[in-house]
Amino acid sequence: GTDRTLERVMQDIDVVHAQIRRLSDALDAATMENRQLIQAEAASLRERLGDLSEEVNTYNNEIWGPEECDGSDMLPPSLRRLDVQTNRLQMRMADMAKDVASLRRLDGQMAEVTQSQNQVETHISELTALSEALNERA
Repeated sequence: GTDRTLERVMQDIDVVHAQIRRLSDALDAATMENRQLIQAEAASLRERLGDLSEEVNTYNNEIWGPEECDGSDMLPPSLRRLDVQTNRLQMRMADMAKDVASLRRLDGQMAEVTQSQNQVETHISELTALSEALNERA
């Protein structure tokens, strides 16, 4: 009886070992298959990231425009062109503000000259009247 039991136990152990080997082989195969799938997915992701990077660069160039931007109307609309044109407008507005200040200063000077001219004309009129009065006495 003991030999038979021992033989059955040995057979059971052999069956368990065979099952363990099959499970180990299946696990190795599944691991290898998963590794290949992960590598393929990683390669696909790298390719898609490369495409996405190109798209981002394209959109960036479309939005910002060329780096050498002179604000010309011949270029397509872009933030860089808008920035150049805005800077030009600000410079023009600063020049115009200076011109307006100069015109106001000149207007003030003109008002002073006009006032002086009126005083001189009044003085000339007085002198002319005085001269005529003196001529009548003589």
